Amino acid sequence: MAGFLLVSALLLVAVVGREGTLRLVLGDPDLGRVDFETLTRPDPAADALVCPPALCRAARPDRAAPVFAVPARDLARALKRVAEADPLTRRIAGDAGLGEERYLSRTLIFRFPDTIVVRYIQITQEHSTLALSSRSQIGGTDPDRNRSRLMRWIDRLSSEIPLRRDES
Repeated sequence: MAGFLLVSALLLVAVVGREGTLRLVLGDPDLGRVDFETLTRPDPAADALVCPPALCRAARPDRAAPVFAVPARDLARALKRVAEADPLTRRIAGDAGLGEERYLSRTLIFRFPDTIVVRYIQITQEHSTLALSSRSQIGGTDPDRNRSRLMRWIDRLSSEIPLRRDES
């Protein structure tokens, strides 16, 4: 019986590929939008959060979002470059009216999916910030993956874009 299951699994992967097999077994890898105002974190090992404290009132972020000395549209362009430079990451959805985007990133070996949600927040004409949530469809396999990704993205943005003077 175990041999039959193994052969069946291998055939499935051979026919539809790793990502197709994961989609068949787990469903859509896009976990959807995040309501940052009411977000809670039931499993902090399987997610990560960077957020302005005033926005994410129900969840404790891993890091407070910095304020950048650029308009939100420029911040969005820079984040797109940073995200798409990350291997196996692609933009999957966006809503300009809400100032939100979603990215899907996959792990290197098994191609497990993570959904990254970004909301851009215009503070003044010349200042903006963002909220980032990264969630694993298959939780707990690498508890620091989501957190390290978001920290890496924020660090790259901070080196590319000037921060508000009182943030430097």
